[in-house]
Amino acid sequence: QEQTVQILLYLDTVPIKWRLSDALAELLEVNIETRPKIIASIWKYIKERGLVDPKDKNIIIADETLKTVFSKDRFEFSEITSLITGHLSKVDPVEIEYKIKLNGDFREYRKCYDITIESEEGFEEGNEGNENRGRSVTEMDDLAKEIKDKCEKIKNLEQFVEDPVKTVEKWIDEQ
Repeated sequence: QEQTVQILLYLDTVPIKWRLSDALAELLEVNIETRPKIIASIWKYIKERGLVDPKDKNIIIADETLKTVFSKDRFEFSEITSLITGHLSKVDPVEIEYKIKLNGDFREYRKCYDITIESEEGFEEGNEGNENRGRSVTEMDDLAKEIKDKCEKIKNLEQFVEDPVKTVEKWIDEQ
């Protein structure tokens, strides 16, 4: 017997990342981003194109692209937060379809999945000039070794559950 289930993984990011509407994604050339970075990118776009009203620095004069996205010819910079709200939605979860085997040894049915996630933390060797951000390759190797050690401990415990006497004898022989 088996039962098919769908596993949904919702990525919990801090600060929260949002899926951008197609129009805003095209403008900023990014599909998923945090609200502060979206606002910063819009401001960069405005500055690079000189869209600030020279008479009133609080007013943005929209070019054709901004008009298409926000449906306004002019707006105050302080309005950007409310203008982007309609262009943001929750990020879709990672979906995994999995078959649960209801008979037999559960260890025979294990599966591993590679799930790509975004990270702003650097993994470059040494992290020069970036000491407080990310992890170096050496730190990542240490974490990988720690994970491998924990997996080995789990394997040993599973062997112990299967045959405690044989496992203890093996441990004694290894000493």
